[in-house]
Amino acid sequence: MLPHPDDFPTKAHKDVYSGSSPSASLPLPDASRVQGHRNESPPPGFVGRYIVVADEDKTVVGLVIETLLTEGHAVFYAYDGVSAIQLALGLKVCDLVISNTRVGGVAGIDLIHELREHLPRLAILYLANAARSTPDVEARLPRNVPILREPFNAGQLCAAVRYLLA
Repeated sequence: MLPHPDDFPTKAHKDVYSGSSPSASLPLPDASRVQGHRNESPPPGFVGRYIVVADEDKTVVGLVIETLLTEGHAVFYAYDGVSAIQLALGLKVCDLVISNTRVGGVAGIDLIHELREHLPRLAILYLANAARSTPDVEARLPRNVPILREPFNAGQLCAAVRYLLA
């Protein structure tokens, strides 16, 4: 189940969410506010963190991006596991990766293990999709990767991100 749009801070969430199927082509947040795939140093005075969101569901990606942008973070995104790994490894700074159960043909667990092989101290948050995440799958997670179960709201997402970035 997807997060409910009323649980997120801005009207943009409802516009991205309402009436669209998860597989539809959805508008993402204003490109000028999303850092995209640029590999650049933080601008002077930047106090947020650099976060990669990896999920094949564009609705969830849009909701998570908007929520994290309101918290002042630079957000990058990928709809498949290979791109997510390349993005996280290619950034000069990557503070957190948020991965769903399945990321464009790659199991979220496999994505997490691959990232940990290269970046052992990287903070990672696992979004557990109720239909795909099972206790057997979750048992394969590294013990220091917390699970945020869907449906979740903006407050729960922000709390988990703050905890991981503290």
